[in-house]
Amino acid sequence: MRAVTRRLLRPRSRGQALVETALLAPVMLVLLVGGMQVAFLGYSAVSVDTAAREGARVAVEDAGTALSFSSATSPSSYTCAADPTTDANPVCQAVANNAGLLKGQKFAMIRIDTNVAVARATPSLDVPGDVAPVGNCANQNDALVSGQLSQGIVLAITDTLGDATTSAGDGSFSLCMKGSGSTAQTVTVNATGTSGSVTCSGQTSTTISKVNSNWVASPASVTITLSCTTATTTTQSTSTTTTSTTSTWSTTVTFNGTPTANTCAQTPAAGTYVTVTVVYQASVLVPLLNTLLADSGKSYKTLKSVVTMRVEPCTT
Repeated sequence: MRAVTRRLLRPRSRGQALVETALLAPVMLVLLVGGMQVAFLGYSAVSVDTAAREGARVAVEDAGTALSFSSATSPSSYTCAADPTTDANPVCQAVANNAGLLKGQKFAMIRIDTNVAVARATPSLDVPGDVAPVGNCANQNDALVSGQLSQGIVLAITDTLGDATTSAGDGSFSLCMKGSGSTAQTVTVNATGTSGSVTCSGQTSTTISKVNSNWVASPASVTITLSCTTATTTTQSTSTTTTSTTSTWSTTVTFNGTPTANTCAQTPAAGTYVTVTVVYQASVLVPLLNTLLADSGKSYKTLKSVVTMRVEPCTT
């Protein structure tokens, strides 16, 4: 009896396993395909963001070529071909080359906007995360002044408020001014220092005023023209005495390594902003996921990345 009972149960167990597998297979298949779909959307989003960032980088570093369509001051736009590999603009090419597996596919939009107005939340001095500020103050309430010496030299920079900093080797500097009270005040900025036998000094001024809780300088960018003197010693010998005379006079001093002034023309001008927008429609192939992942009533998910960067000075 035992042997017969065992033979009768085996076909029954196999049939139960087949039924369970048949019931679970669709669920497992949906989970597997759904995971692949979510992974594809995530990969596409990262690719779109990377492509937009690289496109903006090319735009600001090679503005003379990439942004040749732009006017000098008014906002201008350029739209790349749907397949950016076929567009000669270097920004479009950069988007295509950095789109990963999306290279060669059509994009819903790749647009370049120049002379973009960058909005700042008043009275904060914040700028977009993709835009690197020239300088920054530890206390955000201080007025930030950026400057340039007429000579590429390291000098001490001070102002009449007691603030101090040091210029860089190319003569550039950033000074944080700590205002007091609430009324606007004119501040004198001094640059002094000695390099070997050469002593240089110069000054300029700016006005700081209080906007809500923040101090703002006007102008926020200044240039200090230096006056330099060189001390020399001459020796005269006679048969009986030797005398030394020290004379000082004003002269124009050229320091080794002084950067050549950038005289090249550039459109749009350095200091303006450019925005690259990349839009891609990623297909959603799993019908059950359309309502969760796809745009309303569509079979795709729209992925968009917008990157804003500051145009760099031309170098030729």
